[in-house]
Amino acid sequence: MSSKALIASMKNYVESISKAPLDILTECDSVAEDDEYEKKRQIFNTKFQFRPQVIILVSSTEQVSAVVRFVNEHPGQISLRVRSGGHDHEGECSATDAWLIDFRHMKEVTTIDASPQTKGRHIVTVEPGVIFREIKRRLDSKGWGIAHGTCGTVGVTGYTLGGGWGPWTRRYGMGCERLIGATIVLGNGDVVEVSDPDGAHTQKAELLWALRGGGGFSYGIVTKLVFEPFLLPEKLHSFSVRFVDANDKPDRPTVEILRIWEELIADGRYPQLIGTNLKIKAAHLSPGQNPDPRARLDATLYGYFDGPKEGITKLIKNNFGKDYEVKVDLSVQVGHGSVNGPGVGSLFYESFEAWDRIFQGSPSENGIQLEGSGPAPHKITSRLADPFVQRWPWDGFLDVFLFRGQRRRKGWGAHSRKALVNTLQSSLVIPDESKTRFGVQQYITILAIAGPFYQHYKQAGIGCAFPYRDRPFILQFQAWWNQFLDSNGKPVVGQEKEDQHGIINQAIVANRRWSNLAEDWIEACRDADIPGSGGAFISFKDDAIETNTYFADNFKRLCNIKANYSQDNNHLFTTRKTVFSERD
Repeated sequence: MSSKALIASMKNYVESISKAPLDILTECDSVAEDDEYEKKRQIFNTKFQFRPQVIILVSSTEQVSAVVRFVNEHPGQISLRVRSGGHDHEGECSATDAWLIDFRHMKEVTTIDASPQTKGRHIVTVEPGVIFREIKRRLDSKGWGIAHGTCGTVGVTGYTLGGGWGPWTRRYGMGCERLIGATIVLGNGDVVEVSDPDGAHTQKAELLWALRGGGGFSYGIVTKLVFEPFLLPEKLHSFSVRFVDANDKPDRPTVEILRIWEELIADGRYPQLIGTNLKIKAAHLSPGQNPDPRARLDATLYGYFDGPKEGITKLIKNNFGKDYEVKVDLSVQVGHGSVNGPGVGSLFYESFEAWDRIFQGSPSENGIQLEGSGPAPHKITSRLADPFVQRWPWDGFLDVFLFRGQRRRKGWGAHSRKALVNTLQSSLVIPDESKTRFGVQQYITILAIAGPFYQHYKQAGIGCAFPYRDRPFILQFQAWWNQFLDSNGKPVVGQEKEDQHGIINQAIVANRRWSNLAEDWIEACRDADIPGSGGAFISFKDDAIETNTYFADNFKRLCNIKANYSQDNNHLFTTRKTVFSERD
């Protein structure tokens, strides 16, 4: 059977089962459809230009189940992929010649107020096509929140299944911690609903545990998520602090800034700092020039603060000892009513930050505009800091006289900071004078995990598959280039529409020589010797890292769940970083 006939047969089968029309897109059926195919095939990382054989725009769980059953009837002929927000950094949400299940038609959000039937909990159910900027306004109107990331176009589903770091992590944990139920289509097409009241060690409990941070697509196709939201703080301020002098130059060694930031997030410190990260730009070294462990690099602290503006200034002054300019980018005033119906007061909570990137063409110089998070080619790698070194009064004596200064303590400490700062200085980093308006950006974002939530963490109920709850922060090395689109994929350059295409093409050509070096730098960062660090975070996927590294001590259990419960005998749920059973 030809590919075209096979696709037509699938469409007829799915429509007969679901009793509803199925939208599909294939290449070159007509000019109009071809244009629509071109728009819908693109994923967030524009480095990848995949061309799926068919894009299947499902509208229900029944249609997903029917597609899976059909594909099982043709083993070996069809490769499946699944896309929610399309933000997979390695492009594993799509592939050339694959059948792509696309969830953009499944965007229903349901909110249920607390009641005896919900055991006193507010409930939010989300279909898999929802992205964060679509759910936030709905939840903001009720004074509720669920953990989200820093980019509004990220899909809720992939974010949650990968663990889900974000501005709320210090107070409420990773996004997966508040996932209390899901609907999942297994590898044979069966539909299973799982929830946290399911008995421990049952099939359903094991599946839900795996979905709570065990990565996406390995165990089935999720078609609904159920969350328990939290109440938004009554006061909230988003702020940023750039550590520069009056001449806009970094004013102190980066290791000192990093050390102080680590003290801010340490257990027992500043619970009102809901979430924070530290962005440090990489610096160019001339050939033959050695890195300086006390280099002064361009660093910016970002954070969410629960309390008055004066508290932010006091926090910065007390810890950094200087009157740095504190930019308060977002102020929120939320009034909560009863548990059955919070009332919202003066609410200006529709925006949240793309903390980690500065986007050319954005009206805001500090990259706080949500609209700036547009698709762009990039490469990312990650690792996590080990728990902080515990220092004792006699450590200095032992280092100097017994170990001759060569001892490397286990855990993250001063030796780690110096190695990290050295890694951020390289001849592979683009010289400032060579950067164009759409130039390469190379930097690290250091993302706080440590805080009140995990300090007092008790793994209740079924627990959570995210394996790095004891790590204080994530190290995310990033390289981006040719950034010229907004969050809707529209150009943000050029005064006249007819000028935009030419300007963008010039930028692409000008930066080809630099993007190769930027990717080389990411490779070097991945392999760098940074003592007191290890592991990797699955949401910041890098195809050169072994799959088991992402899941650490939970990997074997996840493999067993894949084998015992996914019903995926034909290995339909397979990408480079999905979990495979040890029996396969």
